[in-house]
Amino acid sequence: MRRIAFAIGFALVALAGVIWTLRPGDAVRLGVFAGTVVAVVTLAMLFSRRDSVDALGIKGAVRWVRVSFVSRMAVLLLVLLLLRKQLGASGDLAFLGGFFVVEAAMLILLAREKG
Repeated sequence: MRRIAFAIGFALVALAGVIWTLRPGDAVRLGVFAGTVVAVVTLAMLFSRRDSVDALGIKGAVRWVRVSFVSRMAVLLLVLLLLRKQLGASGDLAFLGGFFVVEAAMLILLAREKG
Protein backbone atom coordinates (compact mmCIF):
# COMPACT_ATOMS: atom_id res chain seq x y z
CA MET A 1 0.00 0.00 0.00
CA ARG A 2 2.91 2.34 0.65
CA ARG A 3 4.06 1.99 -2.96
CA ILE A 4 0.58 2.83 -4.20
CA ALA A 5 0.45 5.91 -1.97
CA PHE A 6 3.79 7.18 -3.23
CA ALA A 7 2.81 6.37 -6.81
CA ILE A 8 -0.28 8.54 -6.40
CA GLY A 9 1.85 11.29 -4.86
CA PHE A 10 4.33 11.18 -7.72
CA ALA A 11 1.46 11.13 -10.23
CA LEU A 12 0.08 14.30 -8.64
CA VAL A 13 3.54 15.89 -8.90
CA ALA A 14 3.76 14.91 -12.56
CA LEU A 15 0.29 16.32 -13.23
CA ALA A 16 1.17 19.58 -11.48
CA GLY A 17 4.41 19.74 -13.48
CA VAL A 18 2.57 19.28 -16.77
CA ILE A 19 0.07 21.98 -15.83
CA TRP A 20 2.91 24.31 -14.82
CA THR A 21 4.77 23.79 -18.11
CA LEU A 22 1.71 24.94 -20.04
CA ARG A 23 2.22 28.43 -18.61
CA PRO A 24 5.46 28.54 -16.59
CA GLY A 25 5.30 32.22 -15.59
CA ASP A 26 2.07 31.82 -13.62
CA ALA A 27 2.65 32.11 -9.86
CA VAL A 28 -0.36 29.98 -8.93
CA ARG A 29 0.73 27.08 -11.12
CA LEU A 30 4.29 27.35 -9.82
CA GLY A 31 2.92 27.32 -6.27
CA VAL A 32 0.88 24.18 -6.87
CA PHE A 33 3.83 22.44 -8.51
CA ALA A 34 6.26 23.38 -5.73
CA GLY A 35 3.74 22.42 -3.06
CA THR A 36 3.18 18.96 -4.48
CA VAL A 37 6.90 18.34 -4.80
CA VAL A 38 7.59 19.45 -1.23
CA ALA A 39 4.75 17.27 0.08
CA VAL A 40 6.14 14.15 -1.56
CA VAL A 41 9.67 14.94 -0.36
CA THR A 42 8.58 15.52 3.23
CA LEU A 43 6.49 12.36 3.27
CA ALA A 44 9.45 10.43 1.87
CA MET A 45 11.54 11.85 4.72
CA LEU A 46 8.90 10.75 7.19
CA PHE A 47 8.51 7.20 5.93
CA SER A 48 12.18 6.53 5.26
CA ARG A 49 12.76 6.43 9.01
CA ARG A 50 9.48 4.82 10.00
CA ASP A 51 10.91 1.31 10.32
CA SER A 52 13.66 2.39 12.71
CA VAL A 53 11.13 4.10 15.00
CA ASP A 54 9.58 0.77 15.98
CA ALA A 55 12.70 -0.10 17.97
CA LEU A 56 12.79 3.19 19.91
CA GLY A 57 10.10 2.48 22.47
CA ILE A 58 7.32 4.89 23.37
CA LYS A 59 9.44 7.84 24.57
CA GLY A 60 11.72 7.68 21.55
CA ALA A 61 8.77 7.39 19.19
CA VAL A 62 7.08 10.45 20.70
CA ARG A 63 10.31 12.42 20.40
CA TRP A 64 10.71 11.24 16.79
CA VAL A 65 7.20 12.42 15.92
CA ARG A 66 7.96 15.88 17.31
CA VAL A 67 11.29 16.15 15.50
CA SER A 68 9.75 14.81 12.30
CA PHE A 69 6.94 17.36 12.41
CA VAL A 70 9.32 20.24 13.09
CA SER A 71 11.70 19.19 10.31
CA ARG A 72 8.86 18.79 7.80
CA MET A 73 7.46 22.22 8.65
CA ALA A 74 10.97 23.70 8.42
CA VAL A 75 11.29 22.35 4.88
CA LEU A 76 7.87 23.80 4.04
CA LEU A 77 8.79 27.21 5.45
CA LEU A 78 12.19 27.23 3.77
CA VAL A 79 10.71 26.56 0.34
CA LEU A 80 8.04 29.20 0.89
CA LEU A 81 10.70 31.74 1.84
CA LEU A 82 12.82 30.84 -1.18
CA LEU A 83 9.89 31.23 -3.57
CA ARG A 84 8.32 34.25 -1.84
CA LYS A 85 9.17 36.80 -4.56
CA GLN A 86 8.14 34.53 -7.42
CA LEU A 87 4.86 33.36 -5.90
CA GLY A 88 3.21 36.30 -4.19
CA ALA A 89 0.16 35.83 -1.96
CA SER A 90 -1.90 33.79 -4.43
CA GLY A 91 1.06 31.54 -5.20
CA ASP A 92 1.65 30.96 -1.49
CA LEU A 93 -1.94 29.81 -1.08
CA ALA A 94 -1.61 27.59 -4.15
CA PHE A 95 1.62 26.16 -2.69
CA LEU A 96 -0.13 25.27 0.55
CA GLY A 97 -3.09 23.85 -1.38
CA GLY A 98 -0.85 21.61 -3.47
CA PHE A 99 1.05 20.55 -0.37
CA PHE A 100 -2.03 19.56 1.61
CA VAL A 101 -3.78 17.84 -1.32
CA VAL A 102 -0.83 15.50 -1.80
CA GLU A 103 -0.40 14.98 1.94
CA ALA A 104 -4.08 14.13 2.33
CA ALA A 105 -4.18 11.75 -0.64
CA MET A 106 -1.10 9.86 0.47
CA LEU A 107 -1.90 9.78 4.18
CA ILE A 108 -5.43 8.48 3.57
CA LEU A 109 -4.03 5.54 1.63
CA LEU A 110 -1.38 4.91 4.25
CA ALA A 111 -3.96 5.06 7.05
CA ARG A 112 -6.00 2.39 5.27
CA GLU A 113 -2.93 0.17 5.40
CA LYS A 114 -2.90 0.43 9.19
CA GLY A 115 -6.68 0.19 9.34
